[in-house]
Amino acid sequence: MIRARLITPPEPAITVDEAKQNMRVTEDAEDSLILGLIKAAGARAEKECGRAFGAQTWEVVLDAFPSGDITVPVGPLVSVTSISYEPETGATVIMDPTGYEIAAAHDEGLIVPLIDWPAVYGTRNAVVIRYVAGLGWPDDIKQAVHLLVGHWYNRRETAGERMEEMPYGACALMGLHRRMFA
Repeated sequence: MIRARLITPPEPAITVDEAKQNMRVTEDAEDSLILGLIKAAGARAEKECGRAFGAQTWEVVLDAFPSGDITVPVGPLVSVTSISYEPETGATVIMDPTGYEIAAAHDEGLIVPLIDWPAVYGTRNAVVIRYVAGLGWPDDIKQAVHLLVGHWYNRRETAGERMEEMPYGACALMGLHRRMFA
C-alpha cells in the first residue's frame, strides 16, 4: 500500500489582488477569506482534474521497494528530491540518483530503476520517497479558480444552497485538464 502526504503545498493559483479585481472588491477587510477561497478552489481544481498543477512536495512511504517501477500517486512528477531506505544493516541510506530515472511523460509519474532496487530491512516504512509534482497553473485553470472564488464569495451566506456546486464555466474549464483514465 502506498501512503502519501503533502509536505509543501502549492502556491495559490491566483493572488488575492487578482481575485479582488475580478470580483470588483476594493476593501481589504476580507483578504484572508478570499485567500482561503483561492486555496480551496485550487485544491478543488486539482481534485477534479486528478493532477497537481502548482509545484508541491510530496512524500511517499513504502514498506519495501516494488519489483519494478514506482508509480507516485500524485503527478505529474517533476523531480525526485530523494529516495531513502533502511537496508538490512539498519542505518538509513539516501539512494544515489544515478540508480533511477523519472518517466515524466507518464500521467502520474514513474520512477524507473536503472539498477535493482536495494534490499531493505523488513520493517514498515522502510522506503521514503520525496518528490515534486506540478508543472504550473494553466491559464484556463486559473480562470476556473476565479469563477469558483467569485461563486463561493457571493454565496457564502446563502442558506440551503449547496456550496459544493460549481458554476458550469468552472466545470467546463476543469474538464479540459481532467485525466481521462484514473
